[in-house]
Amino acid sequence: MVGGGEIALEASGLGFSAGGRTILQGVDCRLTKGRILALLGPNGSGKSTLMRLLARLERPNAGTLRLEGQPAETFSGREMGRRIAFLPQNMQTPPALRVRDLVACGRYPHRSAWRRESDADRTAIAAALEATDLEPLAERPVGNLSGGERQRALIAMALAQETAILMLDEPTTYLDLRFQLQILDLVRRLNRERGLTVCWVLHDLNQAAAYSDGVVVMADGRCVASGAPDETLTPELVASVFGVEILRLPHPASGRPISVPARFPAPFCDQRGAP
Repeated sequence: MVGGGEIALEASGLGFSAGGRTILQGVDCRLTKGRILALLGPNGSGKSTLMRLLARLERPNAGTLRLEGQPAETFSGREMGRRIAFLPQNMQTPPALRVRDLVACGRYPHRSAWRRESDADRTAIAAALEATDLEPLAERPVGNLSGGERQRALIAMALAQETAILMLDEPTTYLDLRFQLQILDLVRRLNRERGLTVCWVLHDLNQAAAYSDGVVVMADGRCVASGAPDETLTPELVASVFGVEILRLPHPASGRPISVPARFPAPFCDQRGAP
């Protein structure tokens, strides 16, 4: 378990099977209010499935899930949508949809299908656009955005949902380094300014350690380690889970430990000879 503090969401002994295959077994996970938790692990380890279970988009075959201290099954789907915003991987959006209209989709838990946009809706949409620096792009079609701008628009949609918990499944995938850092900085700032509780799936261990308060490491459908990033992501654990030898070195600027591969291939010219 990661840290102390008031618990926003807690899973105990979660198990999940599909198509005759066991995907998760006996997983415990806890989100602490106002903190950021990263789910880490190799491809196929169960991270995305665990996140979908935490957001109650899938029902576990075993175990319990408690939201705000209450069994999650006591909340309706609309009530869950007012408490948890979830962004999946590779979310598809109509390219002709305006940015503002995409952000407005985040208001679905707060309004019925036939009700017009209220003052509260307009206020939430405007605040989400402002928080993500998208006001100048509000009228632009989503299809005309860069990858980083589109990801910010999706996060703005989640913010318009006005939930206390934000879940992001691989929010930096397919983005170049500059846009990755922009998204990570944005989420961290929202966490600090709004007290958002965040759970995200990341692949870069150094980014996860720098931007998260805690980590849960998955392997073969089980939680194999959890805790503060600097204490949990040891060379031994990384070698065991990811099959990669790393060195833990102090960052030249901050002094915090960072992970680097222990071995690099020889330069191409050394392998083939100088041209």
